[in-house]
Amino acid sequence: MISSNPSKSKAPAEPAEEPKDALEFVSYVREKLKTKLDLDEKKQANYDLELIVREIRAIIAVNDEIHEEIFSRCMVDVEHSVKHSIEVRRFEFKSIERRHVGSKIELFSHVEFDDDEFEVWALTELPPGMGDMVSVNYKPSTFQFFIDYDDYFRKALMLLRDDALELLLPKLKDHLEVVQVCLGEMHQWAMQSTNDLSCIGIDFKEVLKRRTSTEMKSNCCCFCGGKYNDSGYGTIRCTGVRCGQEIILKRFENNTSYSMSSNREKTGLLSL
Repeated sequence: MISSNPSKSKAPAEPAEEPKDALEFVSYVREKLKTKLDLDEKKQANYDLELIVREIRAIIAVNDEIHEEIFSRCMVDVEHSVKHSIEVRRFEFKSIERRHVGSKIELFSHVEFDDDEFEVWALTELPPGMGDMVSVNYKPSTFQFFIDYDDYFRKALMLLRDDALELLLPKLKDHLEVVQVCLGEMHQWAMQSTNDLSCIGIDFKEVLKRRTSTEMKSNCCCFCGGKYNDSGYGTIRCTGVRCGQEIILKRFENNTSYSMSSNREKTGLLSL
């Protein structure tokens, strides 16, 4: 006998066999997907396709901008990272030095490194059911597990009918907001550089583009690619926390006035 106790029948029982009728089968499969996606019924009731597409596009644009800014001054230590937890190395200039070269003044420094670890499951894995609806591609980068959410979103719009988008897009929006929180934590750390080069009119990103290595290798400097303490690199002596390659940030005439963002910076870098 089938029990009539409501406490034992909270969810409708699945049929013993998949329906043979085509339309019944469609309904059956969609109900299973709804269960897997764990959809919020209130959000489904207020679903507006035009609005949610605008919102998702805006979130993805912001997330991609944050991602780009983080990895313009950081890189993933692939050797010590896994899919859901990565070690990130930040490049920074902890000290800027000044010297006279003939009639000119040079400002120079060395890139130094700081490491930290971050949980990034939201960047590398979709919630249950979402990967079943649309295939996933990954961002073209050294670390191969960052999901390309813009590509995923565009494919969903191309391939899915409106009734299927109604199931997917609210869940995608919620997940992208989690992605943004994850990126925000990394961004806050990445931007804590101990020396802001804007005071001498230098774009930090442009300086870091000079690095020759895009992948960290054992016993090699991740910035210049030089081997640690290898005599074959002349005066360059790289370590795990500092690149031995000297970087000239600025060169100008000794008698030239130079615009600084503050008198303190000007005094510290340019005073004779």
